[in-house]
Amino acid sequence: ALEAQWFLEKPDGQWEPEWWERNSGKPRYTFDMTSPIVDQVAGELEQADFDIKIRPASGEASKEIAKLYDGIVRNIENISDAKAVYNHAGRNMVATGIDGWRVVQEYVDADSAEQDLVIKPIYNFTERVWFDIGSQARDRSDSRYCFVLQAIPTEDYIERFPKGSKQGIS
Repeated sequence: ALEAQWFLEKPDGQWEPEWWERNSGKPRYTFDMTSPIVDQVAGELEQADFDIKIRPASGEASKEIAKLYDGIVRNIENISDAKAVYNHAGRNMVATGIDGWRVVQEYVDADSAEQDLVIKPIYNFTERVWFDIGSQARDRSDSRYCFVLQAIPTEDYIERFPKGSKQGIS
């Protein structure tokens, strides 16, 4: 996925670095035939209307409860600008085959204890999200854990972890 992302986004990313260096001084052309295809497919996805629908399945489920949950989900999507999050993830899925978002809790305001659930994109997903290496399912739903890496400024790191090694993991 990361190589696909570099192929599409880096200038001259369609060339192997070793080949590029070896052929310095020679004509090296790049004709981007891939981005228009990604734009076309992603554009079609962006025109589609993706919604989460709640339907009663069985047992204690009822249409009234399903309608209640459907309203809650619709509210979460509205306050999150979920369409933009879905479009961003869809474009990256077309380009690299993987992307995602997460649902997080946020305080309504600084003086309140009330919280909302909000859908947030995970930018730079291919480099920041690490799943359980024992996971077998294609969608990683069987992962026992997942790490979402977050860069923090050095000053914040020293303040939070004064005895830390001050070394990154990459």
